[in-house]
Amino acid sequence: MNIFGRSVFKVLKGALKSFKTYPAAMASALAFTIVAVIKIFLDDYKPASYDFILDCLQYSFALGATLSLATVVAAKSRLNSKGSFIAANLVGVAAVLVTFILLYLFGGREEIQGGINVIYLSGLSISRILVTAAISILLFIIFTGYPKEQSDFSKSLFMIQKAFFIALLYGVVLYSGAAGVAGAIKVLLFRDMNTKIYAYIAAIVGFIAYAVFVGYFPDFSRGVVDERRVTTQKQPKFIEILFQYIMAPLALALTVVLVLWVLKTIITGEKVSFAQLSGIAASYAGIGLWLHIMLTHSDSRLSDFYRRVYPLAALVILVFEARMLLIQIGQWGIKTTEYFFTIIWIVSVAAMILLIAKKEKSHIIIAGLICLMLAVTVLPIAGYVDLPVATQKNRLEKLLTEQEMFEDGRIIPAVTEPEQGAKEKITDSINFLIYEPNAGLPDWLDPNLGEYEVFRRQFGFDQTWPKDEYEEMPDDYKGIYITLAASSINIEGYEWAINIIGENYGSIPIFLEGDKGDYTLYWNAEGNDVPTIKIDLEGRTILEQDISDYINTILEKYPLGTIETSHGTIEDMSLTIEAPEVNIMLVFSTININKDPETGRMDYWLEPRILYMREK
Repeated sequence: MNIFGRSVFKVLKGALKSFKTYPAAMASALAFTIVAVIKIFLDDYKPASYDFILDCLQYSFALGATLSLATVVAAKSRLNSKGSFIAANLVGVAAVLVTFILLYLFGGREEIQGGINVIYLSGLSISRILVTAAISILLFIIFTGYPKEQSDFSKSLFMIQKAFFIALLYGVVLYSGAAGVAGAIKVLLFRDMNTKIYAYIAAIVGFIAYAVFVGYFPDFSRGVVDERRVTTQKQPKFIEILFQYIMAPLALALTVVLVLWVLKTIITGEKVSFAQLSGIAASYAGIGLWLHIMLTHSDSRLSDFYRRVYPLAALVILVFEARMLLIQIGQWGIKTTEYFFTIIWIVSVAAMILLIAKKEKSHIIIAGLICLMLAVTVLPIAGYVDLPVATQKNRLEKLLTEQEMFEDGRIIPAVTEPEQGAKEKITDSINFLIYEPNAGLPDWLDPNLGEYEVFRRQFGFDQTWPKDEYEEMPDDYKGIYITLAASSINIEGYEWAINIIGENYGSIPIFLEGDKGDYTLYWNAEGNDVPTIKIDLEGRTILEQDISDYINTILEKYPLGTIETSHGTIEDMSLTIEAPEVNIMLVFSTININKDPETGRMDYWLEPRILYMREK
């Protein structure tokens, strides 16, 4: 057998051995795959009652597959006894059961789709699972770096990254080959083959890749010196060159650019987009810290220079970013972006100080700090949902009180229109609160305040945004923006009212059980072309047409001009279509049509609100 064959054989042998070494993790991964296959088999694009249960199961098994790795390695590297090994695997099993119970009882949220009440896992519940899984992986890295005579955090982190990319490579090759064979069968032998076969292949290959990942690791048992550990932790020559002579100089160059940018901003007083700043800060801090850890054992002068300069330069940049953060919070309060920026800033500053003071001995402390701050983000009161919402509620109440628009727990329309800055802050706070999931709005705050007329009626002025928040359009850029004014319309004769706003915006099908059978409605607004509407009855298309005639009618009444907001009547904002088997009326919330003067291209954004339908 040649060298390549022996390498492949070792990888496959390790994948099989992983079932014995990490039984709870592999059992969880296998169960995760089985649930995925069941979901693929049952998936018919219709929301169903069992979807929620399957989602709870899948996320629970995903957590078991990651947490069990950490518990088993902790038991083997510290104790290496049969009892501790069994206990570590039982912890993983217990985590799956507890997680499923908690998700099923407390993790759901209700939504109405196509007239059907559907339960989904809430975003916060999913975030808590993902955070717990991330903490498990960090603990796995820490535990695999023991004992210090054989490893450390830097070597352990590289080994796990190496295992991940090897597993990813095998997975890509396996999927490409299997999908190619399936495609050939479909084209040459069985044209009616269900395309779900590709999803089945992806699920199975994903499990095999996970087995390859887990099976790559050496024996971490206490008192055992596995020769493979040296090989798996060692950086190949081309990786050393990549880190030392390519990535380190690039990171240093970026550091110089950022320091010069800080000086320029301070001297000139140039305004900086906070969203842009937060993205730069997160990327620089994360990638810079990772590279610093990867260069821990490099003995080149360039690597040593980077290890000494990066923490100091990063602190200078972080001090400047703190100033911008305080300005942003002072003006707009704490929202989700500001919250996560603050978390990243705290971790980054602490990490830089630790790197300066303790060098490579700080790696485990930094990882522990990251685990702690990750946990904080999903906790009640202090988490990324509760804390920004609470501060914005208090901020809004204070703003309204200052403008004499809040009394006895209710909003009072402004007698005199507030100043521009106050209107901007009130608008910003309102839009954050009403569009934030799980915000838990107070009784005095109408959840429909995102609508133009409701906002104006409540506050006595229009929604107001900072003028410099959006780029100004060229003078010759033509367009219209029409919003639905508050009004009523006669819907006598229609049998169903179907909400197609929100997640059903695009080409996602909407289902309806009618007297003549099951209807499937499609509002296809992908891209910026003329939208189309399509209705199927029992798999047979009974209506399919674009709405170009309706758009032409709108443009006759509202000619393209300099972009500004108009308020259309409900008659203008309604489209009626009579088909042989159904009549429909579609009411739009907004209509936005633009024409590019250079290319002549027309772009269409129409947001549907309610579709009324009647069978004939």
